[in-house]
Amino acid sequence: SRIDVQFAMNESGGNIWVQGKNGCGLGPKSADLVIVVKQIPEPLAIPDINVCATSTSVLTGSLNAGESGQWTVLYGSPAIVQLPTNPSSTVTDLRMGQNTLVWTLTNNGCPARDTVNIFNNIVAIEAGDDQVVCTNSTNFRATAVANATWSIASGWGSGIIADASSPTSTVTQLNQDTNKFVWQVNKSGCVSRDTVTIHNYRPNQPYAGFDQVIDVDHT
Repeated sequence: SRIDVQFAMNESGGNIWVQGKNGCGLGPKSADLVIVVKQIPEPLAIPDINVCATSTSVLTGSLNAGESGQWTVLYGSPAIVQLPTNPSSTVTDLRMGQNTLVWTLTNNGCPARDTVNIFNNIVAIEAGDDQVVCTNSTNFRATAVANATWSIASGWGSGIIADASSPTSTVTQLNQDTNKFVWQVNKSGCVSRDTVTIHNYRPNQPYAGFDQVIDVDHT
């Protein structure tokens, strides 16, 4: 049969024995059974991390005597923990968005776990292929990204952008020759951008001069 033993908080264990009892009295005691209570370790809580890169460092509390630790990737493959058994390690190959790591702390065979979320706030953004046009207007061909906006690259041409938040906005009044535009987004302080170049090769309006009326066969 099973006997449940409850120990007080922070109890380290002790000896127990059993003794039968019926209407005739008590039976002999069993031999002592030594019970050692192993305390469940408490991993240091790790706050979420926001980065603008594909690598960062994670740090938790140092290991006490008898403890071991192990980092694992719960979500965010192909993230790699460079020192998986070290409380302080570099994590590389972070995917864009959320990456979740688990720190498992083990003491005398008793495990405890904590998770940390690492948010790589770089955004994949594409302004579209460069264009060559023979007109003063065209449409952008960017990929749609929430909260992204267009702007003119400093010192690179001009244009009137009809809708700065539209990936396919019309742009008019292009300068002749080279015009550059930036499609960018700011996510939690991380600015991701891409640039598109629009070459306007429309020639100047030709001018042949005033009409003439002559009374000879040359002028």
